[in-house]
Amino acid sequence: MSYQFSEDYQDLLGDPCVSGDPCVSGDPFAAADSCVMNTPGAAAEPDFQSVAPHQSVAPHQSALSYPSKLTYYSACNQVFRPQTFNEYAAEVDPSGTLNLNTEIAEKRLYRPSRRWVATPQADPRLVLAAENNMLVGCLTACEIVVPVVDAIEQVINFHDAETGLIVLESALNQGRISRYVADQIVTRAPRMKRTTLEKYSSLSQSGSETRVKAFLQSGRYSVQQQVSIPTIGMVDLLVGNSLIIECDSIAHHSHPDDMYTDRKRDIAAMKLGYRVIRLSYTHIWHQWKSTQEDLRGILASKQHKLFPNALPPA
Repeated sequence: MSYQFSEDYQDLLGDPCVSGDPCVSGDPFAAADSCVMNTPGAAAEPDFQSVAPHQSVAPHQSALSYPSKLTYYSACNQVFRPQTFNEYAAEVDPSGTLNLNTEIAEKRLYRPSRRWVATPQADPRLVLAAENNMLVGCLTACEIVVPVVDAIEQVINFHDAETGLIVLESALNQGRISRYVADQIVTRAPRMKRTTLEKYSSLSQSGSETRVKAFLQSGRYSVQQQVSIPTIGMVDLLVGNSLIIECDSIAHHSHPDDMYTDRKRDIAAMKLGYRVIRLSYTHIWHQWKSTQEDLRGILASKQHKLFPNALPPA
């Protein structure tokens, strides 16, 4: 076990853009580079500034032997105010042996800055924020914060609509939020972004799939997700009646056996009259502009409206 305190560490999580950076805010004079997007406007994972973890040591046993009435967070090992520790100590150890200065001297806790105390295992991004008087939000908060709705809404408010849609669909697909909650999030979203967000789906299994689906929907093409086709299996996207689009993630099917299985499926689909487009991570994230042009050219032929061949008798 380790120290677990109340919601205090969420003081580090605030409304972004005070400092002009979409992910880190707070003191407008603080350095604001702890959350840098790899691809502007895309839902790539943030490239966080590296912070060396502090030595991990066991907490004082007196902190574990008394029940606490504080509101515990499921996520432990975080950053908190000295006052929070003092209140915790007074409640769980009335004898006064649990002392902040002692804990710091014995390296069970440390001060990243005058206003904050942290456990040795604290998330480095929270520590970085505490050291520089900054707040953590947006995509960074998605990985740190327990209230996922707050993090999603920050992404939607301070990033482009596509990035917000990707995060929203990811949370839905993973069961982090319900469709009811998603509807409420969309209702509170900026008006200009709602048209995109209202088309959310819980079926998208990757950000790549969300991006391609959203592009097709913006062109008013008929798109179905995770469609089961007899003799072929599940396909990511079925456009019109006969165009299959598979969206590969960055680590998808790197093994030769997986590649063989994919190609075998593609051949089976083409024998039934389907056309198959397999988009790689590079197509979707690093060459997206040219990929969109290629897709528009393919769809302009209207062959996706043709029906596939009838299945052979069983």
